[in-house]
Amino acid sequence: MSKIHNRFLAFIWCLLVSVGLYGDAKNDVTESRKRMKGKVTNKLNEALKMSKKKNKAVFLILYDGRGKDLSKIDYYTRWFFSTETVQDKIAETFIQAIIPVQQKGASKYKPEDVPLDHCRIVIIAPGDKVLFNENMVTNPTAVSKLATSLVKLWRDHEGKAK
Repeated sequence: MSKIHNRFLAFIWCLLVSVGLYGDAKNDVTESRKRMKGKVTNKLNEALKMSKKKNKAVFLILYDGRGKDLSKIDYYTRWFFSTETVQDKIAETFIQAIIPVQQKGASKYKPEDVPLDHCRIVIIAPGDKVLFNENMVTNPTAVSKLATSLVKLWRDHEGKAK
């Protein structure tokens, strides 16, 4: 192959990676964590233990870890955490976790009849009670409303539990 051909292929590769059409799922999870403020765990057991210890709910992002394009984690977290207001609300209110559904114990949070072709948000109260379990949204207005309603949902639950 010629040098021009190799450079062209390298350019196409870089372009595909930069727009998120090709790459590495592990890097997407790392980038997703960087979009979130505060501590973000990748271990379900750790998140559930911290939840009990701190009496805070877990904000779990559940994704299919078998491949980059299966749950589109980079796409969803890029849009969901695009504003500091949402980042602050989630970080201040919840124990944050990004977990592949293949991790031990995580599959119970995925509804059987729903394919995991989108990331899911699962809010888990201390004691392993699921308060919310839906696909992530990306519309900025919907994200802001959802973040506010998730905080309210947890605050209301927390108030009733006391």
